[in-house]
Amino acid sequence: MAPREVAFLFDQVSRNKAASLKTWNTYCSNFLMPVIDQLTIDEMLTVIRSMVRARFRKFAVTNKVNRRLTSVFYGQTSADSAKVGRLLNDLAKLDSLDDMTTRTLCRATKFDESDFVSLSMTLNALARTRLADSDIVNPIADAVVSLVPELDLTVEHSLTRLVQALSSLARLAALTSERREVFIRRICGQLSFMEPFQLSMLMHALVVPDWGDGPIEHQDLLLNLLRYASKGRGEFTFPQLHEILTSGYALQASGVALPRDVILFMGDAERIVEDEGRKAVAATSAHLEVSNSKFQESIKGLLKACDLEYDEEVVAGTY
Repeated sequence: MAPREVAFLFDQVSRNKAASLKTWNTYCSNFLMPVIDQLTIDEMLTVIRSMVRARFRKFAVTNKVNRRLTSVFYGQTSADSAKVGRLLNDLAKLDSLDDMTTRTLCRATKFDESDFVSLSMTLNALARTRLADSDIVNPIADAVVSLVPELDLTVEHSLTRLVQALSSLARLAALTSERREVFIRRICGQLSFMEPFQLSMLMHALVVPDWGDGPIEHQDLLLNLLRYASKGRGEFTFPQLHEILTSGYALQASGVALPRDVILFMGDAERIVEDEGRKAVAATSAHLEVSNSKFQESIKGLLKACDLEYDEEVVAGTY
C-alpha cells in the first residue's frame, strides 16, 4: 500500500472504533512499518491522530516517527506552527514524545503568536514531557499570555484550553505572578461554567507554585473553587479528587478556616481516595505474595553469596 493509502486506512479504522488490539498490531506490522519512512508530515499527523483516537500506542511506530520528524525538521526555521503543535501534542498524549524531537521541532518553528490553539497545544506537550528549556518555554508562554485577555471563551473548548495552558505553565515552573494574574482576571467570571476536570486543573495550577512557600495566594478564589467542587459530588474522578484535596490541605496549612460544606465534601473525597488506594494496593499485592520460607531462603542465598553469616533471629522477623 502507498503511504497515502495507509494513512487513510488508519484514519478510517480509528473512526470505526471497532478494531481490536490484534487488528491494530497487524496493520502496523503489515502496512505502516514498511512505508513509515516515506510518510509526509500530513500523513504522519493522520497516523498519530488515529492512534490517539483509538488509544493505541506502539513504541516501534512512535520511535520511528520521532526519528523521522527529527530528520525532517532539523535545520528548518519556518515550520508550520499549527502542524508542529498538533504533532507535539498528539505524541505527548501517547507518552511517546522524546526530548530531541521536541527541541528540534520547537526550534524549527516560528510560532504564530496569534494562534492560541497551536501555542497552547505546544505548551501542553512541553508540560507532559517536563521539558522546561527556558529558550523554548518563555517565548511560547509570553505569546499565550498576551492572547488571554482577548480570548473568545464562547468558542468551543476555549475555556478548557485556557485552564490547560495555566496548568501547563504551573507544571513547567513558568507561572510567574504576572502571568498568573492575567489568567485569573480572565477566568474569574467563568467559574460557574466549569466542568469538574477544569476546576481540579485550575486548583492544581493555583496551589503548585506556592506549595511550601508560605501563605497561598488567591485564597478567596480557591475557596470559591472548593465550594463549586462540593456541589459536584460524585462527578469527579480519582485524580481530580486528589487535586482538590491537595488544594484544601494547602489552604488549611495556610491557616484558612474552611466552611462546613467544604469540610464535609473533603471528608467524602478522602474516603473515596482511601478506598481507591486500598484497591490498588490489594491488586498489586496479589501479584507480589512471597511466603515466609521462600523469603528466608532468598535471604540465605544472598548472604551466602556475600560471604556473610545467616542469623535466624535477624531474618525471621516482620517484613
